[in-house]
Amino acid sequence: MIFVLRFYTTWSLVNINSPLRNQNLMDQKTSHKLAATVYMLDMTIKQSRAMAANDNVPLSLYRGIGKREIPDEFKTEEGTELLQCQQ
Repeated sequence: MIFVLRFYTTWSLVNINSPLRNQNLMDQKTSHKLAATVYMLDMTIKQSRAMAANDNVPLSLYRGIGKREIPDEFKTEEGTELLQCQQ
């Protein structure tokens, strides 16, 4: 679990996120080149959320965002943005 989270915090996030945000690849139903890593990352995040829910302590997870304009709706309603990562 720790490895996949740590790996995601490196520049690998571009290789993980770009295919997930590429509408053409989604339309073609192309497999992700790092499918096992994406799966492990998904499972790790879900396990972390479940553990936090059992603790009855609020948990906030943040992701660094630089040089981006964030709409006010995103700040109040939260959500997932669809954007292209530059490689």
